Amino acid sequence: MIQVISSWEIGWNYPRMESDMWEMILREFNVDCQCMMPKSGIKAHENQTFLMEYNDVAEAIDAARAAGRSIVFVDESGAEELEAFTHPADAAYVFGRTSQNLMQLYMDANQGDVSLLVLTPNNTGLPFGHQIAAIVLYDRFKKAS
Repeated sequence: MIQVISSWEIGWNYPRMESDMWEMILREFNVDCQCMMPKSGIKAHENQTFLMEYNDVAEAIDAARAAGRSIVFVDESGAEELEAFTHPADAAYVFGRTSQNLMQLYMDANQGDVSLLVLTPNNTGLPFGHQIAAIVLYDRFKKAS
């Protein structure tokens, strides 16, 4: 199972529009579930089955851990570079909003969580979550081929 956990870019976008940007790339790479925070009510209005919303990131991460998924934090200060990373078969990738460091708040190495660094030309942490997700998922796809 492949799961993506992230936060809405409220202030830059609004969930209905942003959900389309996420959904297109996630479906292309066969992601099973998209978990977003905070709850916006979009699922109830759009009859979505792919999208799940949680009150906060901790709730989504706890649910992924309980399901036995490996938690992979993708962050500009991550420890392992994408090029050398071996993707877990059953993974929950956690992406923050632009320049939001969820890894510092929620990562638990004692539970096997890992942090992943995606190097970019400027490495400023400014790409949106769905943009970095596309890079990570493409890497996963290429390594599985």
